[in-house]
Amino acid sequence: MSAAAAVGRRILLVDDNEALLASLSAVLREAGHEVKTAADGSEALALVQSWKPEFVLLDAQMPRMNGFEVARQLRTLFPQGFMKLVLMSGSPLDEATLRGAERAGFDHYIDKIHGFAAFEKLLRAA
Repeated sequence: MSAAAAVGRRILLVDDNEALLASLSAVLREAGHEVKTAADGSEALALVQSWKPEFVLLDAQMPRMNGFEVARQLRTLFPQGFMKLVLMSGSPLDEATLRGAERAGFDHYIDKIHGFAAFEKLLRAA
C-alpha cells in the first residue's frame, strides 16, 4: 500500500490459512492499519464483539463456519453502516457466489490473488 493510503483503519482478517494471515496482516500494519486476526468464524465473532473493527475480511471457505455464515451472524448483530464486510476468495467469484455474498450481507468481494489493489482502493475511499 502506498503512503497515501489515508487514515489507518481497524481491520479484522479471518482465514484458516496462517501464512496468508501473517503476510496480509504484515502488509496492512506496514501501511498504518491496526490489524487483528482470527483463524475461524467463532474466534472472529468474539473479536468483533470486543474490538469493533471497521473492516472484516472473511475467507469464503473455512472449517466449521464459513465466511458466509459469519457474515450473516455479523449482520444480525451490527447494522450495515457499522462495519464493512469483505469476502475474500481464492476461487473465481462467479455470479452465484456474488449473489450469495450479497444475501449474506457482504459489502465488497475480493480475489485473494489479484484483489489486493481493489482492497487498497476501498480503504482509501472509506
